[in-house]
Amino acid sequence: MGLLTAAIIVGLGYVTCRLYNKYKEKQREVEALEGSLGQWSSTYALEPADTKLVNDCSSCLNNYLGNSTFEEKLRGRTLEEKKTAAVEIAEKLARTMDVEVASIEVRPDSEMGGSYGMELCDATGKISIALNELQLEADPDRFLFTILHELRHAVQDSSIRNNKWGFSDERVAQWLYSNQNYVQARCRADFKAYQNQIVELDANTFADAVIRKLNK
Repeated sequence: MGLLTAAIIVGLGYVTCRLYNKYKEKQREVEALEGSLGQWSSTYALEPADTKLVNDCSSCLNNYLGNSTFEEKLRGRTLEEKKTAAVEIAEKLARTMDVEVASIEVRPDSEMGGSYGMELCDATGKISIALNELQLEADPDRFLFTILHELRHAVQDSSIRNNKWGFSDERVAQWLYSNQNYVQARCRADFKAYQNQIVELDANTFADAVIRKLNK
């Protein structure tokens, strides 16, 4: 082996070692971030203003479902009949939550692991929501969670313009800031940040509270 070849091998080894150390350092940063986000999410709590919303949504679902699950209620129906029922319960929940919804549709979409939601304010401040047909077919009960999650985003967006629900100024400011600095999920670290940003964490916490109360 010549001296030049040996020098190149040593040089490549040095560069590889530096790159590996940088990778490990970045991994430690990601793990530390995930840990801090986990601490934040585990302490997040709904406000007193949410009590009525949770109770009302649970009662709405209980009246609609009776003693059945959503999956049991949809059993034997065609896809179009299921979509009609899904929009019907979403509209009932929207009225219960006192949010102005311009349209609710259920459509095919394979994004976001089977659940998809979109909240777009039009010129009147109303909300359009799209829900995933694939999730409705595969897991109707989880689909109810998604409806509640997306309608909670409608509450968040609407409260910034008209806080008729009585949330604290601090909570509304958090939602506004989170919307203005929204994190899209593009990788593992992004997904953790996406899940734990205030508007997503809040929507999941609210939907979970309603479902847990319904299942008591």
